Amino acid sequence: MFYCVNLYILYSLFAIKTAWFQFDQGNIVFLGVDQNDKSRSGIYKYDLQSKTLSQIYQDGNFSFMDILGDNLILPEKNTSDSDCNIFIENIKTLDARKILAHQFVCYPKWSPDGEEIAYEFYFDDHPGDIYLMNKNGDNKHKLLSSAKNPCWSADGKKIYFIRNGSLNSFDISRNLEESLIRFNTSQDGNDTVIKFPSVSDDGSKVALYAQIIDKENSWGIMIYDFNKRSILNFFKYCEAPFWIKGTDNIICNSLDIKTKRWGISILNGNIKNDIVLPANQDLNCSFPVWIK
Repeated sequence: MFYCVNLYILYSLFAIKTAWFQFDQGNIVFLGVDQNDKSRSGIYKYDLQSKTLSQIYQDGNFSFMDILGDNLILPEKNTSDSDCNIFIENIKTLDARKILAHQFVCYPKWSPDGEEIAYEFYFDDHPGDIYLMNKNGDNKHKLLSSAKNPCWSADGKKIYFIRNGSLNSFDISRNLEESLIRFNTSQDGNDTVIKFPSVSDDGSKVALYAQIIDKENSWGIMIYDFNKRSILNFFKYCEAPFWIKGTDNIICNSLDIKTKRWGISILNGNIKNDIVLPANQDLNCSFPVWIK
């Protein structure tokens, strides 16, 4: 069933609190970029308990990544062209293998059982298609046309995706698409830009990046409840949500408006908890994921 939501009215109703809540276990893996010292750019791991930061992969032109167990999957843009390679790297052994080379691909996502990978294939002005391949990079086939930003359900039966300004789902076994919600931002019906869905384990909520088309050009992460058919919260100046498995916490990167630098935050309910990383004065953080 399809629902239309006026985000322009709703996003201003939420008062976001900044406070600390109990979340001090596991590791955050993220892309760090230092414009002044390229040797410090790369993939980092931050231990929430010991508060230690370590670089596990140096350099590389990476973007959105995903993780399952110890296996990090990430697209690396080729410096000589605009296409990408997709790598799988074990963050403990640091063994890496290339499973896809010189393709116009992005946004790879592990299936919950680790057997398949959904990813977005794009070229020229084409809006993109969603493909599937197995974990070794074989059996590539198109699943959805004109679709972006795949996101698996926790049981692996559905893939959520963005198409034409709306959030949709695709039931793989039933071969059935469903339009879920479209977000309008003003009375004249202009659509907001929505990207990067991440769904809770129970499938009741989704976190999305939303850019509101208004005079302020507001943007941030929106939390939407499918059962209540309503927006639960809107966190300004946050993007790239990653729902932490088995919790009601969302990890994301967030912009400090004063310093214009990107950091990492954890969202819970109506609380935004900024993570303070050591020695990060010149390190911009993006695309965070969480592991045990």
